[in-house]
Amino acid sequence: MDLRSEIKSIIASLTVKEPVIGIFLRRTWIYESRENPMPAWTDGIRIYVNPDMFAAVPQNERPTVLAHEALHIFELHFPRAEAINVPQMIANISADAKVNQHLSESNFKIPHNAITPSFIAKITGVASYDIERMSFEEIVKLLMKNCDSGFGMVSESSCDLKKTNSKGEVLNEGDEEDSKANTAEEIEKIARRKAVESVVVAKTAGKVPGWAERIVNELLKPKVDWRRVLRAALERGIGRKVRRSWTKPSRKSECFPGKELMTMNSVVVAVDTSGSIGEMEIRRFISEVYGICKEVANVTVIPWDARVYDPIKITRAGDVRKVKLAGGGGTVFLPVVKLLEKMRYDRLVILSDWDIGDLHDREVEEFMRVNAGRIVAVTTYKQPPGFLRNVIKLEVRA
Repeated sequence: MDLRSEIKSIIASLTVKEPVIGIFLRRTWIYESRENPMPAWTDGIRIYVNPDMFAAVPQNERPTVLAHEALHIFELHFPRAEAINVPQMIANISADAKVNQHLSESNFKIPHNAITPSFIAKITGVASYDIERMSFEEIVKLLMKNCDSGFGMVSESSCDLKKTNSKGEVLNEGDEEDSKANTAEEIEKIARRKAVESVVVAKTAGKVPGWAERIVNELLKPKVDWRRVLRAALERGIGRKVRRSWTKPSRKSECFPGKELMTMNSVVVAVDTSGSIGEMEIRRFISEVYGICKEVANVTVIPWDARVYDPIKITRAGDVRKVKLAGGGGTVFLPVVKLLEKMRYDRLVILSDWDIGDLHDREVEEFMRVNAGRIVAVTTYKQPPGFLRNVIKLEVRA
């Protein structure tokens, strides 16, 4: 068997039948290695194939073997396992259960002895349906409580999340930067980006499985706790957010009106879409807008670069998915200032790398100073002006 040709053929077939996995595999380094006695394994970013063991796998299960290792990378199982510091075998069993669950959803041929949610159910007594709804970390926690039950059925040598020292022939050339990734942080950064981009590309083929959508939505969920941020911002401006109301009499005397806390009912989100903002930053900004929309009923999104684009009003968090952001030019904030002067709003969230050309021009700086108390400045790169009170550094994993 010409192993390299076999691997290339499987990847080509998967690119048509299961685009997310096929596209992901095309960008993944695959090496020949006899270091471990199993058909294939991964170190979290690269895949290794034992030619002798792989040849013994039935022809119709070989795509499953490669897809299985690809999903370990796609789902960040290696860095996630290192983050919670659990025994390798328990991490591997938990990861295998999730991977095989997702492959089963995509109608892959699953080997009869594979670890699945049903296997976890058998050794823990928890229903398979409930296990399918658990995350990798939740399954690990469940297995740690049952570490004396049924693990004799699984050999330590069968764990396919492994560091590897020896690399043989290159069977598939992946992304250039992947070959140098070694730390858990580097692996997570690269795998996260590649997973998201594989799903985005696969969408053009109109075939993205539900599990892939769920995983990518999890990878892109908001990093900022907007409930806490907006509540804190509101409390800092409480002097202007409290009014007297006869609908709530004073606790001291019914002859006086009581205090009524005004809720924050409108937030403007100015999203930097200039040429210095990368695709991953745009996706992250959209995720943060989604997080804001879940906390505030009335949100207006203003895309801007060297000019301001039409405001987008959002009334439901789900509408964020329909937002298309225009831009790609320079970075000038004055047009946003001019538009905001005509609008009424409680808070202004600025999502930007803060590499803004006119940031220190008189009109822009004066606007920032006057409104410093109600601006939440979110930056992915440069530090916003020191007089702004609410600044958030947003890490974007490229």
